[in-house]
Amino acid sequence: MGKDIALPEVTQHAIMNYPLPDHQSGQKYSPFTYLHTDSARNLCGTAHNVASPEMLYCSSSSGEHFDRRARELRRSSSVVEGIILHSNRRSENKHEIVTNSHL
Repeated sequence: MGKDIALPEVTQHAIMNYPLPDHQSGQKYSPFTYLHTDSARNLCGTAHNVASPEMLYCSSSSGEHFDRRARELRRSSSVVEGIILHSNRRSENKHEIVTNSHL
């Protein structure tokens, strides 16, 4: 496909070596290549998609988290407000645990 859209070889190599989130330390991200072809100037580069705490809260599918999330959101007056509230609590607790483990 890279040859079909005239993607530079260096970019094809970079794409093949994007790290998987499971192999990343720190804040995880999903890399992707942005390619814009224009008659005046082509633009090609790597960008990082970083999931927000709210997205991680909504997308987690482990059984324990799924059941807890369902209970939390049922008790919320608004699903959106519940997602914001509970995802930020999780994010703050995770930060506190990491900070305390380094003491």
